[in-house]
Amino acid sequence: MTKDEWLQVQDKLSHPWGSVKLTVDGYALTLQVQQIKPLKYTIMVYVDGEFKGEWMNGEADQAKRFLRPVKMYLYSPAKQKALLKGLSKAQAKLRAEFLRFDKTWSHYEPLWPSFAPLKRHLIANNKVIELAPPTPEELELKALEKQVIAGLEELEE
Repeated sequence: MTKDEWLQVQDKLSHPWGSVKLTVDGYALTLQVQQIKPLKYTIMVYVDGEFKGEWMNGEADQAKRFLRPVKMYLYSPAKQKALLKGLSKAQAKLRAEFLRFDKTWSHYEPLWPSFAPLKRHLIANNKVIELAPPTPEELELKALEKQVIAGLEELEE
């Protein structure tokens, strides 16, 4: 994709409920801005028109190509601090080893908080990225839009 096309995609995804369709290495990818909390939006990824929860474990090809990798610690820093409170350094070290504070787990999420990391991930993990050609319904809607705009311009004159 060209820099201009990436800017078009970013522009379409910069407002609530924006949507873009891409063709990525033979997959039909739909990127859609969705609300997850009041006044909080995220970009949801659909592959071939669907999302499957089984992709989140990372074994599927779709997960590695399109979903956001997330690495989490078993205990949050706040929880670690609470568990070590009041212990000496030696005791804290033993408890940290016993509770495996260094233990992490990973999964993949279909939600991207912003466009830039999604774009980097798509470019790094895929070879051919293209804007999907418009559907007949989209072409019809665009033609109708042009007619309405032309009609409004005539009324203004």
